[in-house]
Amino acid sequence: MKNLPKSINPTPIVSASIEIRFNINCPYEAVFGMLYSTLSSKYEKYEELPIVNIPEKIRIQDNLLETPHYRFYNEDSPFSLLVAPKLFVYVYSKQDLNNDANDYPGWSEFIYKELVELYESIFKIGFIQDVYKLGIRYNDFFKDINIFDHTTFNLVDTNHKRKDTISTQITQTKHIDNTINNISISNNALFQNKFGKYNGSMIDTDTFMVNFDKEFKSNYKEYLQKCHAVNKKLFYENLKDEFIESLNPIYEDEL
Repeated sequence: MKNLPKSINPTPIVSASIEIRFNINCPYEAVFGMLYSTLSSKYEKYEELPIVNIPEKIRIQDNLLETPHYRFYNEDSPFSLLVAPKLFVYVYSKQDLNNDANDYPGWSEFIYKELVELYESIFKIGFIQDVYKLGIRYNDFFKDINIFDHTTFNLVDTNHKRKDTISTQITQTKHIDNTINNISISNNALFQNKFGKYNGSMIDTDTFMVNFDKEFKSNYKEYLQKCHAVNKKLFYENLKDEFIESLNPIYEDEL
């Protein structure tokens, strides 16, 4: 396996989400109150999402307990939390494509540490009975390029003529080391926020686990690191080496 960069600059990551889904040992309506007392010290604001207006009976019948009910956030921060009775999601969203002030801060340097702190605090509350899914998803956006010019594979016809020079999306599913991975690569993607709209290419890498050989709450650090490592490897293995080198990679031995 080729040596993977610790980081590239500028980072193409425009969003990342790390989620857990779980069963609980308390009434559904009690989850928000228990989480609020823990999360409000770090996230100053919260908002109700539209699903909260749906009667609880319907939410339960329609299996909407894994759909976000509330969002915790701080003003002008790229980080937020999405909460539902059976769902907890840590989210990073790049706010301005032309400003590196809110760039993705790194997995080992920041994200992983934040997750450990958050998981320790919510597991301590005691309402989570067991975790049945862990998911890590990254979206990487490349402005004004056709990403298929830089991938290790291309879509060609029977005459070996490339067919991915027009609007193209390719999706793959891979099973690796007890993880399920959905990778979608598109050369006709749109990144949009309050500062503008940008055309380009997107690599969407979604890694998740639904089977844990050991109890999750006691071994979540191991599972987080495994899912992140697989996700990162899949991103880089789809790119040509020369393209990676054009992105100013920094490797561990250069630090």
